[in-house]
Amino acid sequence: MLAYLDSAEAIAETHKDKALLWKVYWSKAKTLGKLKRFEESYPYWVAYQTLKDSLVNSERSANVEELETKYRTAEQEKEIADKKASLTEAKLKVENRTKWIIGLSSGFLIVLLLGFSLFQRNKSKAQAEKDAAIILERERGLKAMIGATEDERKRIAKDLHDGILQTLTGLSLRLQKQFSSLTVDENQKEQFASSQSMLDESISEVRTISHQMMPRVLAEMGLIPALDDMLNKSLGNTEIKYEFEHHKVEAERFAENIEVSLYRISQELINNIIKHSEAKSVSIQLLKTKSHLVLVIEDNGKGFTFNSAENQNGIGLMNISSRAKAMNGEVNYQPSPQQGTVATIRIPLP
Repeated sequence: MLAYLDSAEAIAETHKDKALLWKVYWSKAKTLGKLKRFEESYPYWVAYQTLKDSLVNSERSANVEELETKYRTAEQEKEIADKKASLTEAKLKVENRTKWIIGLSSGFLIVLLLGFSLFQRNKSKAQAEKDAAIILERERGLKAMIGATEDERKRIAKDLHDGILQTLTGLSLRLQKQFSSLTVDENQKEQFASSQSMLDESISEVRTISHQMMPRVLAEMGLIPALDDMLNKSLGNTEIKYEFEHHKVEAERFAENIEVSLYRISQELINNIIKHSEAKSVSIQLLKTKSHLVLVIEDNGKGFTFNSAENQNGIGLMNISSRAKAMNGEVNYQPSPQQGTVATIRIPLP
């Protein structure tokens, strides 16, 4: 497979076919990742992202250059027409004007232009400072909101675990003890067994909700065990096959907000895949570079329209974007070269 991809890469480079080269980079990154050759895989991921950006920027640059050319041509034609009109009018009406009047007029025009330019510059600077202050305030508000949400999750999870769950567990043990001391017939035993089963299901459900609100394994053991546990409990109960690969993050702890946010983002993406993608397999990769944590989640489902207003305004995708922005990170969705969706989340490390 790699030999075939090497040949494809050489052909793409020879013919300068960027579209083909983009697919080759993606395929090599994916193949090397599956072979656990992560050091070789990561440069192809970077080249894949860079080439994608280059293709988009090239198209934009060409459009901008064409618009600029049309604008300059129109301006030049207008300027020529204005100059011809001015010259004709000047020859007919003001042939006897002296040089000092022309100089005075020119000086006045220069002062006016300089003043207008300075005004516009100060106005743009003030607007830029205002926009920066608004963005900073929004980021602070976003971080505060996410922090408050996680604190509330912790509180509810603790209340469920230490309150309702303990009470239900104590009630279950108490009923078992009391029932064991009674003399009952088979019908009563069946009724008790049914009630006991319902109570045990309630205890299990409360425990699951408490775990989802704030999984203890995330706080006690870290991101990798927590993700592994979440994937096993969510995808393990479905027919979707999954692979979870990680590199340079084993047994390492990160800042709490980074671990919690990446866990929540992964949880949201996996839930979306289960509910909407109709995928048969999912690949999850977590990589650490010198400056970023990179999470890549790919499925082979039906994909979705990225620029759709409905998708962009969906609560799930908005939550993912908000959490990434709160950590100065970025989220990128791309259709898989074959089928499905590739979601890439890059979070800068402090």
